Amino acid sequence: MYSLVYRSTLCSDFSMGSFVEMLYKAREFNAANNITGCLLHHQGKIVQLLEGNKKEVKSLFERIKKDTRHKNVLLLTTEETFFRIFGDWSMIYEDVDKTNHSSKKRELFENIYHSSRSIYLPSTSKLTLWSEVNLMLDETVVELN
Repeated sequence: MYSLVYRSTLCSDFSMGSFVEMLYKAREFNAANNITGCLLHHQGKIVQLLEGNKKEVKSLFERIKKDTRHKNVLLLTTEETFFRIFGDWSMIYEDVDKTNHSSKKRELFENIYHSSRSIYLPSTSKLTLWSEVNLMLDETVVELN
């Protein structure tokens, strides 16, 4: 099992309708290629964790880097693991821009965290993902329990 976390910024002319269409296609692709993960969006910023077979995940990330709908794609971490954090989802997604209340935004992310295997399994990818979430929300990094 291979895990990868990256962040990027959506291009300003990329509409939410196009984003949702992309998300559906990504879920279909991921399911067909045994890739799972988590995609989080907040104010035009993306952080994503992908997990699966190393060859498929690396190939997908190469396609993501070339995608012109976003920029500043930065690989944050990779690791070999024995387990999936988001094994139940081809791509869990949350857009916290739908609420303006900061505690509600944190609650949305915490719900994803607690419904994943993150709470039980130590991993560099998990720590990187949730650290990036905290940075996206411009809050002090708080360990999720």
